[in-house]
Amino acid sequence: MNTIQIIFRCEFGNKYGFGHLMRSVALAQAFFEYEQVETFCFSASNSDGYNELFNSANMTHVQLPESAVGLSFDPNNHLKLTNKFITIFDNYDVTGKQMVTYKQNLPNLVAIDDLADRVFNVDMIINQNLGSDQLNYNFTTLPKLFLGEKYALLRENILSARRKKENKHIFMSFGGGEVYERIKKLLDIMLRIDKELNEKITIDFILSGKKENKKQIRKLLTMFKRLKFNLVENQMDLSPYLARADFAVTAAGSTVFELAYLGVPQIVFVIDKNQEISGQKINEMGLGICLGNIYDVDKDIFSNTFNSFLYDGNMKQNISKQSQSIIDGRGAQRVADGILKHYGYA
Repeated sequence: MNTIQIIFRCEFGNKYGFGHLMRSVALAQAFFEYEQVETFCFSASNSDGYNELFNSANMTHVQLPESAVGLSFDPNNHLKLTNKFITIFDNYDVTGKQMVTYKQNLPNLVAIDDLADRVFNVDMIINQNLGSDQLNYNFTTLPKLFLGEKYALLRENILSARRKKENKHIFMSFGGGEVYERIKKLLDIMLRIDKELNEKITIDFILSGKKENKKQIRKLLTMFKRLKFNLVENQMDLSPYLARADFAVTAAGSTVFELAYLGVPQIVFVIDKNQEISGQKINEMGLGICLGNIYDVDKDIFSNTFNSFLYDGNMKQNISKQSQSIIDGRGAQRVADGILKHYGYA
């Protein structure tokens, strides 16, 4: 049996967030169906604290030097390659020139991308984002395109989770990076909501980012009386918190698909330019309510929306049914099957 080697090229951590890594892990897990496949994560990011996540995908982490930006490295220096080798990158640092150079020696190249900001020289492009078919991808030769929610890359912990909704229990997360600057205005509005509540609400708040940002957030959260924040740190498996949520307040990134699969209604904000189309589609498709850019949040609109999600059970039930009808959980397997068939390996 000829071994098929698949390397994922991505970065992760507070600087990059975790979306790139989670998509890679989800796809690596989908390759479990094929016994002859071995998966690797090539990254300059430190793997300390992520071993459980890599183990869940049977993925080997290969540490690259910091100088290995994008595709500026030779896999032969780190791995004895077989004659069946595929590189999948989920990395904004990869340039068009690097793709051309890399592909000369290792031609099987796949991109996971949600920006469409480069000229791509790849065989396939994967973009799970809602409305990704509206993007104008530039490429040297026509690649195979896997675009849209049909190809949502969900990890096994999400696929195996079952929703056990707890009333007045909310999930709240805004990814990695400078979280405090993103949500300070939002938390200020929630302080006003807190004063108007007549009951206690629990919020599972995913706390990430730099140490000083976490300190600022903790200080602000001490001012709340009825909104009780359960701070969740350094956990790669958030499925228990997602599954018990009555609804969620989150960014228009990969978490949207996890919540939708579990049927969790969501209030969504755009935190990066690449989420703008997804935000619009969330409203159009009935997956939740997107309130636009988080830096421009309107306090009255957010307050009213938040209260609607607290008390309008029929609305939440309709959103839940619609979400689960759209995200079926088979996206990663569709992509894995498609990749191997494209190269004649399945």
